[in-house]
Amino acid sequence: MRSSSHLVASLFAIVLALSTFARTQSSTSLHGTIFDVKGAVVSDASVTLSNPATAFSRTTKSDQQGVYQFLQVPPSTYTLSVTARGFAPINQGNVILQVSSPATLDFTLQVQGSAVMVEVTGAATTVNTEDASQGHVFNANQLIALPAEGRDPVAILSLQPGVTYLGSQTPDQQDQDSRGDQ
Repeated sequence: MRSSSHLVASLFAIVLALSTFARTQSSTSLHGTIFDVKGAVVSDASVTLSNPATAFSRTTKSDQQGVYQFLQVPPSTYTLSVTARGFAPINQGNVILQVSSPATLDFTLQVQGSAVMVEVTGAATTVNTEDASQGHVFNANQLIALPAEGRDPVAILSLQPGVTYLGSQTPDQQDQDSRGDQ
């Protein structure tokens, strides 16, 4: 009886650890700084990240340095809204957050004269300023269109700048690279 309870406890601990690991692997983060038109930081600005398709919404405030951040965000396409007292609100749509690719998105608020709403359209360019990791997301159409032997996604990803091909793991093909002349 005692050994079965240890087995159940061990299995529970493993499942809990794996679910925590899986959850952290499938999230990302977003941060940035809120400025006014003269370049001064705007503190206490309300920043809302939302995705109406999934009913996800999270709101935070910028700190004394004008910095806001959202941690552990599921990868998706979002709308970001920024409001602050005395400034025109900003709505930035099409904010694409990718798996394990921290993004930075800064905003410059305009002084509000009368009832003015600034609507930004188009894709927001996000920059990873957190670490030196690089990545590129391929969609299914791009993978199909690329001329690649066997359409192996790992081989396609190894063609990116900054990626080094380490060879095959099988001993008989270890030093062969079918992508070019040897």
